[in-house]
Amino acid sequence: MADIVKNSMFLSSGAALVVSVVSHGHASMLCELLADMAAAQSPIAQLIITANLKAEPLGALQALANQLPWPTVFIHNARPKGFGANHNQAFFSQPRRAQDVFVVLNPDVRWANGADPLRALADALRPGVAVAAPQVMSASGNLEDSWRLALTPAQLFKRYALGERVAATEQSAQWAAGMCLAFSAVAYQQLKGFDEGFFMYCEDMDIGLRVSDLGLKTAYCSDVQVIHAAQRASRKSLRHLAWHSMSLLRFWVKRGAASMRRTSA
Repeated sequence: MADIVKNSMFLSSGAALVVSVVSHGHASMLCELLADMAAAQSPIAQLIITANLKAEPLGALQALANQLPWPTVFIHNARPKGFGANHNQAFFSQPRRAQDVFVVLNPDVRWANGADPLRALADALRPGVAVAAPQVMSASGNLEDSWRLALTPAQLFKRYALGERVAATEQSAQWAAGMCLAFSAVAYQQLKGFDEGFFMYCEDMDIGLRVSDLGLKTAYCSDVQVIHAAQRASRKSLRHLAWHSMSLLRFWVKRGAASMRRTSA
């Protein structure tokens, strides 16, 4: 069981943004993100911080949160959970209102030029739109490939064996990387959140395609930017590479099975 510490559970009647961020020993990065959010006066109804490691410096984060202008919930996991399981835990830990916007954030994200992106992402969640994604920039100011096509075995071979990579555009993208996503609470409920069978990697690709399966849309917001200090752990760690590879295999099997069911229906 996770230990839950509540600063305040009050949601102001005019606010609807519920923000979930998970720290895997990233307290210093998270403090920088929270400082950005506070300086930009991001209109947050509730902030949920999940400490995923037993040795997280939770006291320092709680001390910072006491100075922030939003109701804050702390969840400290007894055992580490995967990306999707952590955000599902944050969302389903209490009833959500139909008008809520559920924002999934990585701790290594920063606001670009100090400007709050959350209002614009929330505004993009019009009827029929399940999720909104900003344009993601690297710390050096380069455009990241956060809007993507569904990765197939053939594309993977071309990318790493032939050096060919097809970049998705705002018009062609099929899913958005999960470092910063704003979901309609109704859609997140309908999707049943992330598939927790993915411990790490591919859960954002999976939920992006499931959005389309439901006849809903993803809003790719080219006028909204965030900065991402990408960790690229699967390129440095054999354990993360193994997680990434297993997640890809699981994703392909899952999509293949779904395609067969639609064909036979």
